[in-house]
Amino acid sequence: MLINEWWTALNKGELKKDYDGNYGVQCVDIANSYAEHVLQFGKGVFYGVRYAKQIFTNYNKDLFIAEKNALTNYPAKGSLVIWDRGTAGHIAIVIKADSHNITVCEANFDGKGSLRTHTYTNYNNVVGWLKPYKTVNGIPNGCGLCNFAHRYKELKKLYSYDNFKGFNFNGDKVYISGTDSEYTQIRQTSNKNIDNYVLKKYLK
Repeated sequence: MLINEWWTALNKGELKKDYDGNYGVQCVDIANSYAEHVLQFGKGVFYGVRYAKQIFTNYNKDLFIAEKNALTNYPAKGSLVIWDRGTAGHIAIVIKADSHNITVCEANFDGKGSLRTHTYTNYNNVVGWLKPYKTVNGIPNGCGLCNFAHRYKELKKLYSYDNFKGFNFNGDKVYISGTDSEYTQIRQTSNKNIDNYVLKKYLK
C-alpha cells in the first residue's frame, strides 16, 4: 500500500484510526498504522512507549535508523518525524521536505484526534526522524551510506565477498576488509542511496 492510498483509506474509515483502542486517536496510532500497512513491518511497532517523543530513542533498530535534526539535512519522504514539544511530543509521517519546510500526515495535532496533511514552515522542536529500512528483493534500501556496514551483510548473502573489498563514492570512502565481522566505516554521509549505486555500478 502506498502512502497516499493508506492516508485515503484512513480518512475514509477503511482503516482503524484509533489503532490501539486506547485514549482515542493519537499521533502514535497513525504511526503504528503506517508502519503496518505501508512499511509492512507488522503490528504495534511503536507499542511500549508512553509518549511520542520517546520513540526517537526507543525504536526497533532492525526496522529504522534515527537521524538527528540538523541544519545540513532534512527527512526523506516516508520518514517519521518526531517533535519534543509539550508533555507528550508528536510524531508524523513525512510527505515531502526541504531545509525549511516539512509536509506531513498527522493526527491529534489539535488534541481532538483530528487528521490532516499540513506543511510546517520551520523545524522548531523537531528532535529528528526515523528512516525506515525498505526492502527490495530482500535488500534493505534507501537509508544512506551511514548504514552500509549493516546492509553489507544482506548484500553479501546475494553477491560474492570479492565485490566488497572497497569502494569510493564521490570521495566518500568505505572500506570492507577481513572476515564477515571485520568491516570499518571510514566516513558517514547521508542522502546517498548506496545500495542502488553499488548494484548498478559494481555488481554486474
